[in-house]
Amino acid sequence: MHKLFVLAAAAALLGVGTASAEEKNIPLKEVPGKLMKIVKKHFPHAKVLSASVEKEHGETIFEITVLEKGVKIDVELEKNGELEEIETEISVLDLPKPVIHAIQETHKGAKIMSAEKVVAFEDDEKKEFFEVTAVYKGERGEFELTGKGKFVKPEDEDEDDDKHEAKCDKECEHQHKEHSARAEKGKKHDDGDDDDDE
Repeated sequence: MHKLFVLAAAAALLGVGTASAEEKNIPLKEVPGKLMKIVKKHFPHAKVLSASVEKEHGETIFEITVLEKGVKIDVELEKNGELEEIETEISVLDLPKPVIHAIQETHKGAKIMSAEKVVAFEDDEKKEFFEVTAVYKGERGEFELTGKGKFVKPEDEDEDDDKHEAKCDKECEHQHKEHSARAEKGKKHDDGDDDDDE
């Protein structure tokens, strides 16, 4: 598993994150039968090449690699049969121009080695993006971008953003209460001054 190149939102510079899960190759006979049935349902004419397993965010993920019409496809599934991702190998020449442009603009000198089109399934939603393997400053790693050339944030970064937003909401609510209390206190003070004037 390669390192993941992450685009820093503010500086648009390179950040390198190491993979959190370790992939382990396993014999095809160790893949649960129901997972094989799901893969064959999606790719009935494909030849099953290999399989691996890894732990990701506490979940056991199986990756089954098949060959269909000369194209390698990786299918990722959870142990319960839920489809996670389908990664289809594509030619670098078939990458959308915005993807190549984004990499060249933010990581000058990066050499693109290979590419995959990824379809991810999450919360009944289907997301598509491109996973590009490249060499940048001597490091081999991956970029993840949408077809429009927008870098995809890692899940843990999304979680950090959610926590930050929740913290901001709580702080804003606290500040609003303090402001309201001060305003109410000021109003009572002004009312008291009016009574004195009378």
